Amino acid sequence: MARTGMRLTAAFVRNATKEGRYHDGWGLYLKVGPTGSKSWIYRYRHGVRVHDVGLGPVRLVTLSQARANAL
Repeated sequence: MARTGMRLTAAFVRNATKEGRYHDGWGLYLKVGPTGSKSWIYRYRHGVRVHDVGLGPVRLVTLSQARANAL
């Protein structure tokens, strides 16, 4: 599932199976775990430290909801 700097789509989120983090923009990431579980992560920097905040699993939080929460 190669991506070239584009924002995530609902189809990509639904079909993503490869473990990793996929950036949507403005600090929002789709995290796919080793078992295929999917969740939303908001990553931000405070000073020199980077923090991750979980926004919920994909099965409960849609892409548009995750984007709104990240903003």
